[in-house]
Amino acid sequence: MRYVNVCDFARRSRCRLLRSAVGLVLAILAGGRVATCVAEQPPSMSKLADASIRVRFYQDAVMHAPDHYAALALLGAAYLEQARDHGDLDLLGKALESLERSVAIQPNLEAFVALAEHCLYRHRFMEGKSWIERAHAAAPGDPALLTLRVEARLGLGELVEATQLVDEARAGMEIARRPREYQFILETASGACLVSRGDSASAKAAYLRASVVAPDPDLALWSKVRAAGVELDAGRFEAAAPLLEEAARLKPHDRFLRIHQAELLEASSQPAAALLLYEQLIAEQDEADLRRRAYSLSKSLGRPHVAQFHFDRCQTLCRAVIDRGEIFTLECLASLLAESGLPDRRAEAIELARRNTEFKRDRRALNLLESLKP
Repeated sequence: MRYVNVCDFARRSRCRLLRSAVGLVLAILAGGRVATCVAEQPPSMSKLADASIRVRFYQDAVMHAPDHYAALALLGAAYLEQARDHGDLDLLGKALESLERSVAIQPNLEAFVALAEHCLYRHRFMEGKSWIERAHAAAPGDPALLTLRVEARLGLGELVEATQLVDEARAGMEIARRPREYQFILETASGACLVSRGDSASAKAAYLRASVVAPDPDLALWSKVRAAGVELDAGRFEAAAPLLEEAARLKPHDRFLRIHQAELLEASSQPAAALLLYEQLIAEQDEADLRRRAYSLSKSLGRPHVAQFHFDRCQTLCRAVIDRGEIFTLECLASLLAESGLPDRRAEAIELARRNTEFKRDRRALNLLESLKP
């Protein structure tokens, strides 16, 4: 299974911080009446769940107040969400520019968190750890930061430290008396640690508990799909199938779900059906890792021209990221070149995998490098 951020859900679950900051930005647009506007809800909060609408909203706020740190922080966070949704490097750059401007004007929690997410998305786990610890220092009692603190450590291979964070949070949290969101955060962070430890049974149980206490249906679906992904990674595709079927009844067109459905088809010896679904997903949004999967399946099905097409496209996507100074496609490109089976590609695959471990030292990164050694 492809790399999955522990905090995939974080942008949807930090509603408290978003609501208060949006109130402040509304005050800017209203002419600075902060005292009377800060607690007001936007007239259409549900629309602001759409990143493109938020970008336009905060661009307008920044135009009215170019040096307002809150507006810049929220604009950067919205750019980041758009960048993740569309794999857009230019939007990543805009996000970083807005967030760095925000922090330069006034260090603030929202910018710290968004900068941490920005780094983790780009597999810059050490930098992400630094930013999220600054956020933790600013808001030590905010449990929503746990997922990012855990992900940064897992990305660096610091499983013991990540597990300790979860254990400390569990010990200090009276679960039954806390909001469901807090329980959800704790279970998902625990699940991620258990996956890294190789305890798939316990990880699945944690994600299923998370699905029960999830504060909204999208997060419940995410948790069920993660539980299914644990089973797929463990080679138990029969156990993954009913979980994906249940998730499909909630939201059949969810992209995260459909990627796992393709993985299930692949694992259950249905390569043609898996390839078809991967290609449908690629048509909706091109992603390097999906191209790599499509290459592998096309090759196994004896379709060399299709395989070559997917290989070339995957390589182009990966190298475009690397040529821009980013590193988050190193692992995908190393895997692609290794899967090609061509002797002249192997040396480059090893070097890419080795370089990847300079930044990302989780089980997947280390296992890839180990598998390529002579």
